[in-house]
Amino acid sequence: MSPPPAPEARQGPHPLATHVMVIAVLDFIYAGLAVIGGLFVLFVFGVGAMGANEGEKAGAPGWVSEMVGALGFLIFIAVVAFALLYFFAGMMLMKRKRVGKVLGIIAAVVQLFGFPIGTAIGIYALIMLNNQQLDDYWVD
Repeated sequence: MSPPPAPEARQGPHPLATHVMVIAVLDFIYAGLAVIGGLFVLFVFGVGAMGANEGEKAGAPGWVSEMVGALGFLIFIAVVAFALLYFFAGMMLMKRKRVGKVLGIIAAVVQLFGFPIGTAIGIYALIMLNNQQLDDYWVD
């Protein structure tokens, strides 16, 4: 028996390359918006901590301002961690790395919870990145 014939070399760009680049750019934009949102949360909780600190003078417990500030900082750290995930997923997708596909799928699942824009981006990314036609697109 003879081996199966080699697949023909693709002429021109991959037909789904544009979709992968769009997903990468959307990940970059989403990462930037996440950082801006995280900074806003940090600001709001910082103002809340200052207000709670002023409440100490009126008899409120002293730990309230510390708790509000710590909670805001933890939320900020979580948001920045997700922003880093989106950023690295976009970088690896731009470089056509197979790990970019995995990171892109993970980022898309996380984005599904960001209704309505994150949900739309997540669905689009999941559909495109799970397309069987992309199997020959990735370089290792």
